[in-house]
Parts: sequence; structure tokens; C-alpha cells
Amino acid sequence: MLQLAFAQQRVSIVGEGSLFDEGVAHLLADRTNFLVSRAIYSDEHAFLNIIKQDPPDVILVCESGSLDPARILDIVSSHAMMMRLLVVVIRLYNNVIDVYESHMVVAGKMYFKPQRIIAETEDDLLNAVRRKHNGQ
Repeated sequence: MLQLAFAQQRVSIVGEGSLFDEGVAHLLADRTNFLVSRAIYSDEHAFLNIIKQDPPDVILVCESGSLDPARILDIVSSHAMMMRLLVVVIRLYNNVIDVYESHMVVAGKMYFKPQRIIAETEDDLLNAVRRKHNGQ
């Protein structure tokens, strides 16, 4: 049987090490063929090292406490090597998914234009993360 080789999408889940982060990681690992990694955000330097060592296609930010998604976007927007990244932000306390894939460069800094999705099922999250991989 002929099998086509497709590059697996690399997804890095960034959070605070919560049960929410772990559940999202399990969902993605069980329901997709993504290469899923987890990163506990402690500070900007550590975050950048993790991303540089194992560059993902998608950064999935799990907002469940004091983690500030705007800070993650600011870090991503200030590094040219991250221009290709899709950033998806999900929240523990509501079903809104923010997808940041369109960007523009102004004065040497990237600015993202988010698309907001109201998730009704887990498939809404999976489709948001798959978006870049499928070329949508």
C-alpha cells in the first residue's frame, strides 16, 4: 500500500502546568496525529529557549490563571523567527478561542489580527489548531 509522507504538525501547549493544560494535551494527542509538547511558562527567557530548541508550528496558550496571553503574543511578535507561528489562545473559564494567524509588520514589530471562535465542541478546538496545517 502506498503511503504519502506528510510532516506532522508540531503543537506546543503553553500554560502554567495545570490540569487544564494536561487535559488539552491529552485531547490533542488522542484525537490527532500532532506532535504535542508542553511548556510551563515561567518567564520570557525560558519560554524563548523552549521555542528555539523545539520550534513548533502552533503555540496553544492555555489561559487558566495568571498566564497573560498578551505577553506571549508580545514575545512572539518581537522575534522574526516566530513569524510563521499560528498562536491559538483558549481559556478555562469560557469557550472563546482566539486564533492569531494573520500578522502585519509595523516599525519592525509584528501585530496579529485575531479571529474569535465560539467553541461548541472539542472539534472546534481541533479545527482551529489544524488551520495552518491544512493551509486554510
